Amino acid sequence: MVAAIRYGARAAEVDRPQLEAMVASAGIQPDDVRVRRFLAHMTVCGALPVASAGGLAGRPAIEDTGVPGVTMAGDWVGPVGLLADASLASGHAAGGLAGLFRPRSSIVVG
Repeated sequence: MVAAIRYGARAAEVDRPQLEAMVASAGIQPDDVRVRRFLAHMTVCGALPVASAGGLAGRPAIEDTGVPGVTMAGDWVGPVGLLADASLASGHAAGGLAGLFRPRSSIVVG
């Protein structure tokens, strides 16, 4: 899964072509896209990890999906950071944990 995000919105007619160009530069073709959402005006962080809710430690963990081997990541997941740094930290942790659930038959040696 790939999510392309551009902060600093100005106007949809300016931002959308720039975002699509960035996605294309990563080698993603229009036919590769299954779901597309363009949100020109969106609240990025609607909640803060306050002490009364457990602070950063009160946010869901990457493995709190209820499904073994399925992890989640995002700016609202895990005990580290806010926004981009939380997304990257939880993504890194989720990817590492997901790698542990890889079926042995998918490992190629050689």
